[in-house]
Amino acid sequence: MVSVSDKEVAPEVKRWGNAPIGYVLGQDLQFMAMKGFVDSEWRRTYGNVRFFIIEPGVLVFDFETAETKQLV
Repeated sequence: MVSVSDKEVAPEVKRWGNAPIGYVLGQDLQFMAMKGFVDSEWRRTYGNVRFFIIEPGVLVFDFETAETKQLV
């Protein structure tokens, strides 16, 4: 068994603290369609928002701050 200290994990907890996981309903979510939505609806208002598709329909949205995460 591997043991990881709180000190080792803390930077990653801080880094991903503003990255909620979302689920998008619908058939065959396309990366470019989601990118277009994020660019047109969120980036222009809330600044840099990145996202990663974990599996079809499951995404991680990466906001710069907790405030922008809450606003969206």
